[in-house]
Amino acid sequence: MGTYNSLSGLATDELGNPVLFNGKTRTNSEVARGFSTRGAIETVRSLYPDFPTNKLVIGVASYSRGWEYLKNKKAYGKFFWHGQAQNWRNSRGSGLGAAGTFQFGVSDFRDIYDHFMKGNTSYLYYDTQAESAYIWKPHTINDATYQFAKVETFDSPRSVIAKGKLVKEYNLAGLFMWEAQTDNGLILNAMNAAVCNHLKSGGYYQFSQHYAGESNTVVTQWDKNGTPAVVEESMSSPSTYSFNGAEFCK
Repeated sequence: MGTYNSLSGLATDELGNPVLFNGKTRTNSEVARGFSTRGAIETVRSLYPDFPTNKLVIGVASYSRGWEYLKNKKAYGKFFWHGQAQNWRNSRGSGLGAAGTFQFGVSDFRDIYDHFMKGNTSYLYYDTQAESAYIWKPHTINDATYQFAKVETFDSPRSVIAKGKLVKEYNLAGLFMWEAQTDNGLILNAMNAAVCNHLKSGGYYQFSQHYAGESNTVVTQWDKNGTPAVVEESMSSPSTYSFNGAEFCK
């Protein structure tokens, strides 16, 4: 657990170069503001107040985005968003992304599930603030200051349920997925569960998932403009998430 000024610094790309917007630098908080599902919905509502929310749908991904060698300071633990991706090479080429299922940086949900979500889940984590699952698999590299890890972030059944809560809260049209061929059926099941569709038997969906830990980020200080300036980050011990459709859909 620690407190870091992680939002107040200038936004940079994976190589550490400043990201320019209309020729000017911006802070991480300025760039990230509204970059969420809820933020997107609220942006539509603020720009087009007469637009019916029941015509909006939320996207669900059945694949990951990831990096093979992410470098960050050991003091940050498994809070991978402090890190920077490093170039690497294998027989298929070179780049920043993880080896992937069919291209650098992208893995099928089926691949993620088979290797990290069933059986040994010691590399599986969940970000409760972002509502996203992620993989943190360390590489054995002797360095006194930095650690290196394979990191992939993706939609899981748990994050799909979180999106389903937004569907109910904003009276949206529902969920859609890209794409069915990279799903093993669990993402589709979670989508049905999230919008309270019943099983063929008439019952409700139920499922659970074990995690090696849950990360959380809480804003503790704001600047004079009301922008988050300091956050407190924490990592829980191993936990199990359980979903009960009958309770969720009451």
